[in-house]
Amino acid sequence: MRNLVASVMLVVLLLGGAVWMSKENNEGLTVDNASYSIPKTLRYSIEVTNTSAQLLESVGLWVYAPVKQTASQMVDEVRVAGAQFSLEDDQYGNQSLHLKVLNLPPNGRRVVTVTALLRMSMQPQSVEFDEGVYLASAPYVEIDSPDVKAFSEQFSSMAVQQKVESINTVVGNHIDDAGYVKESLGALYALRHQKGDCSEFMYLSTALLRSQGIPARPVAGFVVSDRGKVLTSVDYHNWTEYFDGNVWQLMDAQNRILKEKNTDYVVFRLLGHDEDARFSERFVIPEDSVKVRLL
Repeated sequence: MRNLVASVMLVVLLLGGAVWMSKENNEGLTVDNASYSIPKTLRYSIEVTNTSAQLLESVGLWVYAPVKQTASQMVDEVRVAGAQFSLEDDQYGNQSLHLKVLNLPPNGRRVVTVTALLRMSMQPQSVEFDEGVYLASAPYVEIDSPDVKAFSEQFSSMAVQQKVESINTVVGNHIDDAGYVKESLGALYALRHQKGDCSEFMYLSTALLRSQGIPARPVAGFVVSDRGKVLTSVDYHNWTEYFDGNVWQLMDAQNRILKEKNTDYVVFRLLGHDEDARFSERFVIPEDSVKVRLL
């Protein structure tokens, strides 16, 4: 778990969602409302502080928002108190939220409270996607590396389900959990050095699955077992999703979890795409005089 980044990762990943989801504004996703029947409410507050002696008429903050729909979740509504916001989405279902805090006085503070209303599905649901995107080499998923190819050969003669189970076990045993690591290191690093945090378990799993022709993607989010939860940085986690030929399934090699606890894993970002440059640091606070922290 990346549990040392409360002020950063929670701001990055928790602020936002869609006011309303429908098939019309969620192109490419299969919507079956009845299948998403388990409600989940996520709530938290952040404090935005103006450390300058000047009035800030509009404090802008770009952050990630919850993924519109995955095999196991659908976002119905996000309520934001204390700020204005607008929402952008991409072709993969990722969303980006632009938060605006207005008229922040000198040395003043403003509390922004976010409540996200989701529905979870006990069984994974069908979601359309571009298979080629999730079979290719990518930053941190170095399937073209000779080392990754050689290591992956041990799975080649197995049936698909056996490959999946073996990769989950082998990655879980191969990497020593190093605790929180600030920078993402990727699959090749994890393979060679046999250490890392949840990101390295995620990236190596993804690389090995792709190298065996199984579509896979790294994801970021929060593990929340309760139906109602005030989120903290301890809940933040990275894991892998793979496509079994019918639906996306969950693989958390760090915790030896496979195709289980779908309703506990809430996705906030499908990683590994060519993302907007402003998110190279995962969030942007343009004003140097602004500080943000989780309450």
